[in-house]
Amino acid sequence: MPYALRQAVGDFPVTLYTSKLCKEPCSQARGLLNKRGVPYKEISVTDAADLAQLEKLSGDHAVPVLTVGHEVHKGFDREDYKTALDNAGYPPESMLPLGAQVRQFVTKTAPKPAPPAAKPAPATASPEAADTGPPK
Repeated sequence: MPYALRQAVGDFPVTLYTSKLCKEPCSQARGLLNKRGVPYKEISVTDAADLAQLEKLSGDHAVPVLTVGHEVHKGFDREDYKTALDNAGYPPESMLPLGAQVRQFVTKTAPKPAPPAAKPAPATASPEAADTGPPK
């Protein structure tokens, strides 16, 4: 990652809050971030805990919500997003190689169940114990 981009990410990390029901505005927000090559974390609001976090952050349940450092931007406003990213030092055009993945998508998943315990190997008798017949 180029130094200028690394510096902006370190000082002003970007997070985009979305939901499955948010179509066009969330897609436009993602598109702008991807076009500029802005590394960001996307949080899909899926449950009551996510809604509570979003409400605490933005005072609302509406998405998209973009955070750039400590700034919170509600809804999608292209000029507002551009200004926030410019002020944070993000380059106006992508500095990443074509096709580089810059989004970290955060989802909650149930923990995977532990694999079943391995069955102990059946006890095997030694060859001497298996030979119970008379000596040859």
